[in-house]
Amino acid sequence: MAHGRLPMFSNEITLLRYSSGCSQRFLDVLCSCTQPEYTTWQYAPPKGRSLSNNSMSATGIAVLADALGINKGLIWLNLDGAEVEDVGIYRLTVAMRKNSTLQNLSLEDCYIDYNGGFAVANAVTGNVSLKTLNLNNNAVQDAGATAFGAALSQNSVLEALHLAFNEIQGTGGMALLEGLTRNKSLTLLDLAGNAIGAGAAAVLGDVLQHNTTVKTICLGFNNIGDEGATAIASALERNTTLKNLCLMSNHITDTAACPLADVLLRNCTLVYLRLADNKIGIKGAMAFAAALKLNATLQELHLQDNHIPDLGTHAFADIPSHNGTLRILNLIGNDVSEATVIAFAKERQEGKNTRLDVRYSSAAGVPR
Repeated sequence: MAHGRLPMFSNEITLLRYSSGCSQRFLDVLCSCTQPEYTTWQYAPPKGRSLSNNSMSATGIAVLADALGINKGLIWLNLDGAEVEDVGIYRLTVAMRKNSTLQNLSLEDCYIDYNGGFAVANAVTGNVSLKTLNLNNNAVQDAGATAFGAALSQNSVLEALHLAFNEIQGTGGMALLEGLTRNKSLTLLDLAGNAIGAGAAAVLGDVLQHNTTVKTICLGFNNIGDEGATAIASALERNTTLKNLCLMSNHITDTAACPLADVLLRNCTLVYLRLADNKIGIKGAMAFAAALKLNATLQELHLQDNHIPDLGTHAFADIPSHNGTLRILNLIGNDVSEATVIAFAKERQEGKNTRLDVRYSSAAGVPR
């Protein structure tokens, strides 16, 4: 579509991408269209420009936000990479309070600070339609995270919240996670790349013992350590909802790895467990190997780069003969001898789990 022409419509999925050339004519259409059957909107940017990460001005976003406050059909808005600034975020949050149809909003890498985070969180509090909010790679910090905790305690619609890499530390992490105590709608929470620490992880552990909606939690790169990981392991004794847990790069040793492995003997819900780039060592590896022989739920276990010697990786070799559920066992970056490789191959061929994908590094360090 040539630049400046009206958007095209179809009935598959709603999509609006912006460009720096977003014309008033396009915004007029966005304001006036109230027919719900128009579910796909795509604006073509100027020739040679990508659909995202263009430098749309804060004024342009403010105008678009005003249109959003009137529009009754748009369900997906992606503004990733836009420098929204205070004026843009203010107008956008005003629109969020008026709009009752937008379901997915992505503001990743938009230079949103704690003031902007606070404003978005307050808008979420009373919003009745938004299901997915992506604020990854911003800087909402503890103040913004605390505001989101308050919002979650009142919001009953939001299902997925992405706050990865937002400079959130312990205070904000605890306040945010405490908001889940009363929340009954959120199913996914991504806090990767912050620094919430063991204290906030312990709060999460308390929440998970009673929460019945959250299915996916990502806490990678959060320095929760053994204390935080152990608290989460204890929560998994009672939790029957969580399916996907990511704890990669959290300074976890065998002290917490053993309780995490042990809980797999009783937890019948967890499907994906990611523990890459920790230090579970031989004891942690053997604990997981023993648990997998009895667990019938876990489908993926990621243990790459965990300081596991060959004796530890070899303990997994007979898993195909005992476990018919596991689909991926990732051991890349650990020590795997030729004898262990042969043992894996033999067990996969003769065992009951011939579909198990075992990943490891060759002697040259190349993943296979």
